[in-house]
Amino acid sequence: MFYKNILETVPIFMFGSVSLFTGTQIYNSLLYVLFNLCFTALPVIWFATMDYEYPKEVIIRRPRLYKIGLQDVYFNKWVFWRWIFYAFWQSSLILFLAYYSLDSMSPDEGGMFGGIWMAGEFVFATVVIVANMKIMISSYLVSGWMLFFVIGSTLFYVLVFVMISYFSTNSQEFGTLQMMLKAPATYFTLLLFTFMFVLVDTGLQYLNIYINKWYILQKEKAVREQNKKAKASKSVIKRKIHSSVKDRGFAFSQEAGNDKLLTEKLSTRIGQAILRNIQAANKIEF
Repeated sequence: MFYKNILETVPIFMFGSVSLFTGTQIYNSLLYVLFNLCFTALPVIWFATMDYEYPKEVIIRRPRLYKIGLQDVYFNKWVFWRWIFYAFWQSSLILFLAYYSLDSMSPDEGGMFGGIWMAGEFVFATVVIVANMKIMISSYLVSGWMLFFVIGSTLFYVLVFVMISYFSTNSQEFGTLQMMLKAPATYFTLLLFTFMFVLVDTGLQYLNIYINKWYILQKEKAVREQNKKAKASKSVIKRKIHSSVKDRGFAFSQEAGNDKLLTEKLSTRIGQAILRNIQAANKIEF
């Protein structure tokens, strides 16, 4: 949600820095409102509710898989700011490359330039496509429903844009779609954006997976070493306690080593005294 909204709004701010903050809008207001409502909503909902890394049976048998949620492995400050950075540089690149490639192109056969409206609609179209493709490549399970929602949301945007470009005669975007389709730079720039972002994001995604696995392994190793040291220190303390026990001479002091030793000495002395008494009595009788 943060990624796609930043991807949509950063070009507005960046264009303000180019246009000296004149307040010129580069998006059509209707398309801008429908971005979260219709063009990117269903893929996000499906991704959040139906995308599983593991089957439900595996999750039930292996409850330790829930540790990543308890330890905030995939949602922490690093992950948050990393997604903010992705959205910021991608949207900025979309804006500047689109305007430098389309706004300054040669006029069409009717002598008309595309202007900021054509470049603005191209930026918005690229944002819609990139946001939906980002959701798809971030999914663990690319099912038929995921493809249906991604392609359907993108085609619905195309349908709305066609209606505005062909039938909204009072709009600044009237006729911009026809001019975009006639410009070769449109197709080149769109393919460049799509494949470049997909390849870079896929590479960074796999790199992040390996980094997270390495971090988890190192953390588990540190915990094991700490537990091993704790057990070793406890055994040393026990040996010191046993070696420091001394006989204090109290028969029933409940101290280790005293009760058994003193009772054995006492019984030996009593037995010797009884034996001496018996021998003395035998001497008196004779």
